[in-house]
Amino acid sequence: MAGEIKTENKSPNTPQGKTGGASRMAIRPLKTYRGDAEEAIQRQKESIASMALREQKKRADEKKSEVPPAISPENQKRIMVIIATVVGIAAVGGGIFAFVRYGNFSFTKTKPGDTVVVKNNPATPSLIPPRYEREIDVATTASKNTLAGIVAEEIAKVQEAGSVTNIFLTKTHSQALQTVGIGKDVVSTEIFLSTFFADAPEALKRSLDSNFMLGVYYDTVKKGRAFILFKTNSFETSFAGMLSWEKTLPQDLGLILGAKEGVGGFKDVVMRNKDTRALLDRGQVPVFLYSFIDRNTVLVTADKETFGNILDILNQPKRVTQ
Repeated sequence: MAGEIKTENKSPNTPQGKTGGASRMAIRPLKTYRGDAEEAIQRQKESIASMALREQKKRADEKKSEVPPAISPENQKRIMVIIATVVGIAAVGGGIFAFVRYGNFSFTKTKPGDTVVVKNNPATPSLIPPRYEREIDVATTASKNTLAGIVAEEIAKVQEAGSVTNIFLTKTHSQALQTVGIGKDVVSTEIFLSTFFADAPEALKRSLDSNFMLGVYYDTVKKGRAFILFKTNSFETSFAGMLSWEKTLPQDLGLILGAKEGVGGFKDVVMRNKDTRALLDRGQVPVFLYSFIDRNTVLVTADKETFGNILDILNQPKRVTQ
C-alpha cells in the first residue's frame, strides 16, 4: 500500500536487525515497605549504639578531669578546731601520764597536817633528803603565828636521830584532782614570803629561787631544831635584801624557828669558817643566825649546833644512782 510506513522495533541491547532469542535485562530489586523498615531499624540500632559509646566515653573523660570540690573556709576552721582539740587532749593526757609515771612526786594521798615517813620518793623535791615530811595548806595557815605553832609541833616530836622532816606548803587549785595528788601546787619562795612576812623586801623575793626548805633536824638526843634553806639567783641582791630585812627578821623567821630573844642588833661572826650574821643573847651565844654558805645558798637557823649539822649534811658527797 502506497505511502504506508512500517516501523520496526529494535532492541538497544542487541545488534540492529537481530531479533532472534529472548532479550535478557538486569532488573533492580523492588523497594518494599518491609525492606525500608528493616533498613531504618538497622540504622537506628547503629545510631543508639554509637550514642551510648559516645556518652560512656564522655563520662569517663569528665571523671578524669573532675576536680574535688573545694572546702569552704568555715569547714576548714571546723576541721582545724577538731584537730587542735584532739592534739591538745592527747598532749594533756600524755603530760599527766609522764608526770605521774616519771615525776618526783609520789602522789600519796596524805592529808595536810599528817607527818609521814618517806618510803620511796618524797612528795615534793627537797633541798635535803628528808626522812619525814609534813604538808601544810596555806589556805588554813594564813598567819606566821599559826605556821610557828606547826613548826613547834614538829620540833617537840621524838624522831630518829640525824633525820630531817621537810615541812612543805601547798596551795589547792583543783578540788576535783586533789584526791589523786595533782590538784595542788607546792608554794614557791616568793609566795611563802609574801604570805607570811609582809616586811620581806621585794628585791629579796625576786632574787631567790622558787625552791626553799623549811625543815626540822633531829640531833643525837632526838631533839628537833628548825632551819630554813633558800637558794638565790643573785648573791648581791639577796645579800643586800637580807641586810635590809634584819630590822624585823627576828620577829619573822626567828618566830618560825623558835629563836630566843637576842640583845642588840646583828653582828658579824665566823661560824664553821663561814661569814655569818648572828643575833646574840646576853652571854654572847648566837640565838639566831644566817649565812651565805656559798653564793647560791642561804642557811637560817636558831643556834650554832643546827647550823653545823645542816652544813655537814650539805657537804656530804652526792649519791650517784646507777
